[in-house]
Formats: sequence, C-alpha cells, structure tokens
Amino acid sequence: MAIVVINGALILPMYLGRDIKSSAPICRLLMANVYTQNMEHDKLLSYILSETPDVIVLLEVNRRWMNALDTLRASYPFYIEAPSSDNFGIAFYSKLPVSAKTIKVIGDAQVSSIHAVVIHDGHPLNIIGTHPLPPGGKMYWKWRNDQLDKVASYVAY
Repeated sequence: MAIVVINGALILPMYLGRDIKSSAPICRLLMANVYTQNMEHDKLLSYILSETPDVIVLLEVNRRWMNALDTLRASYPFYIEAPSSDNFGIAFYSKLPVSAKTIKVIGDAQVSSIHAVVIHDGHPLNIIGTHPLPPGGKMYWKWRNDQLDKVASYVAY
C-alpha cells in the first residue's frame, strides 16, 4: 500500500490539469506507426491537417503509403522517405528547415532509421526515427536489443 501512495503522490499532479507556462517556442512532433496493411490513408492525412505538426515521422510506410501521402510534400518541403515492402519502411517530413537528413542502417537486423537535424528557433534539434523489431522469438529479441543498443550509442556520439 505504501508503494501505491508514493507512486500516486508522484504521478497524481500530472493528471490534475496543472498548466506549465513557458515562453519557449513549441515544436510539434507527430510520430505514427501507420501499419503497412492499413488502407485508411485519408484518416492519417486528415489527422495531420487538424493537428498541423511541425515534424512528422511515419513508421511502416511502403510504396502505396508514399503515393497516398504525396500531398504532404507541398506543406512539408523537407523530407526523406525510405519505403519498404516489409513493416520497416520509414519517412520524415518537416515544415522547419533541416540542416542534415540521412537514412541510417543501425543494427544487425539492417532496419532503416532516419536522422535529421531540424532548425527550431535558431537551434539544431536532432531527431532519430527508428522502428525496433518486435521481440517475437529469440533472433528478433536479439536483433531488437542490438538495434536499441546501437541507436543509444549513435545518439551518444
């Protein structure tokens, strides 16, 4: 019971609607796993239009998803796309200027990740988009952990 009380004391203030005021400019990031087999492209586009994020990272994009989302390029002129026929395609879109963007293969599983440097309020903001493998089975578990370890090492550069 004591653990519940301690955890509640730490977490409860987050749910009481306490506003945190800041004069810092806000950067809105949307990251979504679109699910390769999902055919409801319009729902994602509608959500993006309603939320107007500054930066978007999409996971599990294939060529069909890229074709359906081609209108994003007009509003998000800085982008990089790495569609794949499996569940590990990835795409990045930004309204904010980008000083660098690259597709990286991180880990033994050879899954593409994206590293982009977005300029937000005059400062560089590093964004790493990656889709770890699900830990289903011994080999996938090993590859997933290897990928996460190598992403951590890459970020620590």
